[in-house]
Amino acid sequence: MTGAGQPLAVVLALAAACCFAVAAVVQQGAASRLAEGRAFDPAVLLRLLRKPAWLAGLAAVIGGFGLQAAALGLGRLVVIEPVLASSLLFALALAARRARRRLRPGEWAAALAVVAGLAVFLVAGQPTGG
Repeated sequence: MTGAGQPLAVVLALAAACCFAVAAVVQQGAASRLAEGRAFDPAVLLRLLRKPAWLAGLAAVIGGFGLQAAALGLGRLVVIEPVLASSLLFALALAARRARRRLRPGEWAAALAVVAGLAVFLVAGQPTGG
């Protein structure tokens, strides 16, 4: 799709990426509070299902999938999927904030390189296809 729907699709994809990042950070935080030796315990999922933070992360995942579907309904897959990869950038920033630390210079450099690459891909590459 070209035209008016594509910018909205990119915004929806960015919102989905934010949801996925929030989910990853929140769920990882909830899971990290479990006993270390319990990681492979079959009952671990039942324990996580009783944690409100983990459930909030699950809700963010579901919201992210809804936003992703809406973005894909308006835009092209070749544009939307790379934008969804920006969830890694959001997760990096959120995890650092949660840990009450600043991003290291190398993390900033990597994040800026990803943003620049994505911008070049979306603007100069003018991706086409389904």
